[in-house]
Amino acid sequence: SGEAYDPLEFTASHREYPFGTVLLITNPMTGRSTFVRVIDRGPVSETYLIELSAAAATALDLDPNAARQVEIRELP
Repeated sequence: SGEAYDPLEFTASHREYPFGTVLLITNPMTGRSTFVRVIDRGPVSETYLIELSAAAATALDLDPNAARQVEIRELP
């Protein structure tokens, strides 16, 4: 999208959702949820579906440097 990555913003990278799409991300292990906005294409590795900013990962009680399972819901 051309928007600079800011680890303090609640953003994400996804291969298919349009830029600006707001997603509700939930950590199924804790039930914690947060909203993120898609600003980039990725993640680079085909193994992963989405990449969250450090702020979003922290809000979900996830290690921002480790792969974890999350639930993704697109908002209307």
